[in-house]
Amino acid sequence: VCESAKFIDMDNSSLNNFKKSLKPNSKIFSLKPESFWSLARPFWNNSTCNLLNKSRSLRSSILKGKKTFLSFPEYQYPYTKYPKFNLIYGDCGFIEFQIIFSKINFPDALEELLTKSHHFGVPPWICMMKKHKPDNSFLSFSGDGFSVSINFPVSYLLPQLTEKYCNEILEIILKYNGKTYISKSSYLPKSIFQEMYPNYKKIISIKSKYDPNQIFYSDSTIRLFMDN
Repeated sequence: VCESAKFIDMDNSSLNNFKKSLKPNSKIFSLKPESFWSLARPFWNNSTCNLLNKSRSLRSSILKGKKTFLSFPEYQYPYTKYPKFNLIYGDCGFIEFQIIFSKINFPDALEELLTKSHHFGVPPWICMMKKHKPDNSFLSFSGDGFSVSINFPVSYLLPQLTEKYCNEILEIILKYNGKTYISKSSYLPKSIFQEMYPNYKKIISIKSKYDPNQIFYSDSTIRLFMDN
């Protein structure tokens, strides 16, 4: 299912409706998010996702070519209409990789990523792809290519298999000169981060100059930038 949009100069939404679109819904089908996702979780699995994907594809083919007006938040963040969506993954949460590749490498890389995920029995529940533009910032994720997000519930694999799966995913990323979005990656070894983001030393230099006492930092800063 492919979607595209463009900005229009048109008063097609009231200010109140736009403000409403900026806030997540408080309920799903009249239920609190916690209640809804706890009821849905036992029935949510790979087969359920497969069925929903087929339904979405069929609906899109029926509505092919139909245009509609949406606020930017509604288009850019479609899952905000389902608040606390992460609860569907259960108490263990999920692991997600958002990965970008060049236009040339993207098709082959995507095929290998999905094949690997199916091999481990964890086809991504959400598999969004986006087109990006070049950005020369030191740690920018964006580039002249396409990105894909793949994720899976932590509870679906034993810890040793989770580590094996993540390592093999990283091998594919490096094979096709891709890189992961740092903010979404809790599983990214320091050495691989440095290979994906060769300008990391410039960030270290700037931080050392303006923050010599290391006042500003996060767990990711410690894990990826600081010397052990």
